[in-house]
Amino acid sequence: MEASALISILRSVPSVPTLAMRRAVLTQKLFMLVPPDAAAVLHALATRAVGGDWRARAVAVALASVLAHRRQRTDVAGFHLIRDAASTAGLELIACLCGDDPAPKSLARRGRLPEVGLNTEVFFPSVPQVRYPSDEGPHKLHVVYPSSGLFSVGNGFLGYSPMPTKVLCAHPDPRFLARVLRTRWLRLQDVLAAASRRPSTPAVTITIATDDRWFVNTRVRCALAENPFTPSWLSTALRLALPLARPGNRVGDHPVDERAP
Repeated sequence: MEASALISILRSVPSVPTLAMRRAVLTQKLFMLVPPDAAAVLHALATRAVGGDWRARAVAVALASVLAHRRQRTDVAGFHLIRDAASTAGLELIACLCGDDPAPKSLARRGRLPEVGLNTEVFFPSVPQVRYPSDEGPHKLHVVYPSSGLFSVGNGFLGYSPMPTKVLCAHPDPRFLARVLRTRWLRLQDVLAAASRRPSTPAVTITIATDDRWFVNTRVRCALAENPFTPSWLSTALRLALPLARPGNRVGDHPVDERAP
């Protein structure tokens, strides 16, 4: 049963084109199994991924995405059952993947949050509401909401901003960051700065991990995996699919096989 389920996952998940479809296929096949079998299959997948199997590494990326999306929705009951089964079987890696272990580093909620820019009330100063005319036509207006720092246009996405994009990506509110990540004018270097920012919060790293547009990028996943403020369950899943390091080079300099986004 375990061997056939493993083969089915390795064949079906990498064969679909998008990360969202891979999440759906993996979730369906994983939760068709009883928790002990699911834990054993995940352990076999992790072993193959560490060994360099590109199909297993593609599944590991999809697994990290599934975990991030379910954590964001607090829909983790199924993974807690797999965690308990893995703990009983002595599979510590799988228990960590499906568990609730915090990040290696964190800031106290009443500590230095304002000083490091992680306090939403003081991050952006209060400014009067301003309207910027759009080049696309008079029917679209760019509006600044001073209470939250949100920049929006008529189509629901963020538009032109007088602030540097790197500053917007450093905003501590995950809801605001999620909107920034959906914009077309955002640069990869700004997302990398947000993913590797120290200090950070679990909510920020999970928000970046749940944006499929940027999560498929190997460098973004490397930045999240090596950030000590990323939750342990997410960094563990990401490290299963990191590109293999070469002597004298950093891990993020070498992308994985493009068949395993």
